[in-house]
Amino acid sequence: MARRKKRRLHRTLHDYFIPHRGNRYKPGVFALGSVAVLAVVVLLFLGIYVVDTKVATKSGFFASVLPAALTAYTNADRLALSLPGLTEDPLLAKAAQMKADDMAAKGYFAHVSPDGKTPWYWLDQMGYKYSYAGENLAVDFVDSKDVEDAWMQSPAHHANIVKPNYTKIGIGVASGMYQGRETTFVVELFAAAPDAESPTVAATPQASTDPRVLGAESAVPAVKHTEVAQPPHEVIAKAEPQTQSVEPETMPASPVEKVATSPTHVFAYILAALLLVILGLLGTMMSIHARIGVRSLEMTGGGLVLASLVAGCLYFAASSSTVILPSDGQAASVSLAL
Repeated sequence: MARRKKRRLHRTLHDYFIPHRGNRYKPGVFALGSVAVLAVVVLLFLGIYVVDTKVATKSGFFASVLPAALTAYTNADRLALSLPGLTEDPLLAKAAQMKADDMAAKGYFAHVSPDGKTPWYWLDQMGYKYSYAGENLAVDFVDSKDVEDAWMQSPAHHANIVKPNYTKIGIGVASGMYQGRETTFVVELFAAAPDAESPTVAATPQASTDPRVLGAESAVPAVKHTEVAQPPHEVIAKAEPQTQSVEPETMPASPVEKVATSPTHVFAYILAALLLVILGLLGTMMSIHARIGVRSLEMTGGGLVLASLVAGCLYFAASSSTVILPSDGQAASVSLAL
């Protein structure tokens, strides 16, 4: 019985996907009814993607897993260049979150706030001790991998990510209004302990020509850090950050987390694979039809319609994903003698 069912399933799949004499060289996958059903499935899949990236992100679900994903992608890019990974630092993450919350509350997007607070102000608020520090910013994103790619394509942000002096990382994410729309802000802070080695001075990278990018490194000569800031009203721990580090992550831990933090890429990969399958089946059918002298406008048309629909959804995914970096093309970094 089981063998008979298996044989029947094999025959059904063969008839559905492969043109042969038994199905009059007309595979069911390209029949009008099948194309209609598959088109509905693809459009539903597109609808889920739109909801996840345009609606669900505003609920905070994706933001809750974004920091771990960005840390993982950052470490993957560093490891690819034979640089050590960065460890997550809870105090540095709190400082990044405070900066992200400030941008979201006040609706600005810049390294220096409208009231003059520099990125290092938030480190002072946490009592954070460091010798070198840097900040990357991004806004208006739905995909963690897109954020990392945008930073890596901007010379200044790239310089921060691959700076060998940094050993710690902290990321904060907040939702708020920016330029009249609700969006998500991300702050990535880097730091090194006060006893870290002096950095090798390199040429300042050129600012990115991408208008969406805010990021070129602004190097500061070694100076005594004198900015004094009053701590916020709430009690803040003053413990040394190095004792609270979390081991570096290299990639999102689970398939669910990968989908949640990189929906655009997952959606695009699935559509690309589906498009390749459709084109492969369509090419096989047309090749067999040409060899035996059979013509079927219905089958060919159905295949082309399905392929066009999937290709259109793929183009939509690629074109709808945006990441905005600071408009002056600059990232922020500082070296201090403490």
